[in-house]
Amino acid sequence: MKFLIKSSGFCISIAMLMIFSVFGATNAFARTAVLKESTLVPIQTKQRISSKGMRAGMEVILSVERDIKVDGLTVIESGTAVVARVSDRKGAGMAGISGWITIDVDYTTAVDGTTIPLKGSFNTKGDSEIGGTIAVGLILCPLAFLNKGKEGVIPSGAVIRTLTLSEKRIKVSNN
Repeated sequence: MKFLIKSSGFCISIAMLMIFSVFGATNAFARTAVLKESTLVPIQTKQRISSKGMRAGMEVILSVERDIKVDGLTVIESGTAVVARVSDRKGAGMAGISGWITIDVDYTTAVDGTTIPLKGSFNTKGDSEIGGTIAVGLILCPLAFLNKGKEGVIPSGAVIRTLTLSEKRIKVSNN
């Protein structure tokens, strides 16, 4: 009976050693990287964004321009989606008044799924045609006042720099 108790204790010890070695080996392939506050994260538009047809509060999806690394480890991959929203916009108006649009960047996601809050914005204003419209309208034809200004447009592929808003710990694979 003593032998059975001793051998079962030995088996339990071996089983626990095996479990810890498996979990230890799994964790040996991952490290924690610290993404500091105010880390630069360049992002870019994936499509043309115009003040025409957009509304304040609409969500816009952008992407991370390049891999963001900490100590040689990638913490945010290039192409990762970035969520932004239209904070202000006005469509082009009559008499040559230009439109504008402002998009505020909200957050992206790290390689381990951690949400990374970002600060930055895209802002653009269309070309104004007020001067030419008034001149033509006064001299030649009042219908010239129906001429619209240009919409505010952020082209596809436009890049801006954003900053992280807080420090985050990211689990990163060593591979």
